[in-house]
Amino acid sequence: MATVADRIRPINLKFERGNRHIAELGREVADFLSRQPYKVGMKRDAERRPVYYVTSVKMTPETLPLCAGDAIQNLVSALDHLAYQLVGSDTANNWPQPKKIYFPIADSQALYNKDKARKLQGVSAATLAKIDTLKPYKNGNDPLWILQTLNNLDKHRLLITVGSMLHSVNVSGSAMSQMRKMAAAANPNFKPESIPDLDLFYRPADPLFPLKVGDELLIDLPGAEQVDMQFRFSVALDEKPYATAKSIMDLLHDLSNAVGTAIETLTPLLKDTP
Repeated sequence: MATVADRIRPINLKFERGNRHIAELGREVADFLSRQPYKVGMKRDAERRPVYYVTSVKMTPETLPLCAGDAIQNLVSALDHLAYQLVGSDTANNWPQPKKIYFPIADSQALYNKDKARKLQGVSAATLAKIDTLKPYKNGNDPLWILQTLNNLDKHRLLITVGSMLHSVNVSGSAMSQMRKMAAAANPNFKPESIPDLDLFYRPADPLFPLKVGDELLIDLPGAEQVDMQFRFSVALDEKPYATAKSIMDLLHDLSNAVGTAIETLTPLLKDTP
């Protein structure tokens, strides 16, 4: 007899394993960034504007794409285990093609509709209809489509983790300096401490990906004083056109959430079978 708990266990084991790889990757990324792999300098342009630019960039560790690939493979495996158990549940463990069961994800809705029954031989119409609600194809459920695509790439070569990109910059130092200067000019009794320092992080429209020596991170106002700018960087995955200059941690969390939603949606269909 196969109970619902028996069916869910391998699915969750694979899903949890994928998330452990994501956590491991997060620790490696944090360790890399904590070693300050990027150095920033300041120069002034012809208009006397402070220009903050990259003076040094270190390559990301080769272990990062390995961790990412392991996480992705386990997330896909969780979906395939889910598909296998759905068929087993609907057929009372009489799988017509047990070695040819895959969770159906496709490059388009048309391809999905064409292949879904073949990948899930024996599954009930009701189960298939529930899977349809997830729209596991490009432009329907892009995280699942990206997950499948990156996993196929990782089977043949390492995923391309290209250096880093500018994540955000804290303009508080410059902004507070300008505000205090203006306040002092208007009021001779002004006390600088009356305007507290505040973090003002913003994300630039151009993340300068991939980050390289000479990239200009910020151009301040003419005549502005040099201040201790805080620049935040992140490690990015670049696999055009599937994931272009995307924070590797943000991407993997999105993929994990999509798999978690699929599991949550479909496991209620599992049944005890003799």
